[in-house]
Amino acid sequence: TGGSALATPKPEADGDALHVAFVTRPPAGITKALRGKGFRWNREAERWEGRGQIEDITAMVASAGGKVMPAAPA
Repeated sequence: TGGSALATPKPEADGDALHVAFVTRPPAGITKALRGKGFRWNREAERWEGRGQIEDITAMVASAGGKVMPAAPA
């Protein structure tokens, strides 16, 4: 199984730990952009996980109906 993108602590400069979910499969351009920002797909939770500024990530995924949520502290 793959590890979570949030499992390794990162500097605060990388942004907040975030989850991104979509109701339907997003366009390839959106998933490529998420990967480019360091997000990884969590197959079990069916969501993208990574770090970033919530405003930036929300703007990036809004056109595809993506919902960005802060990750709960571990």
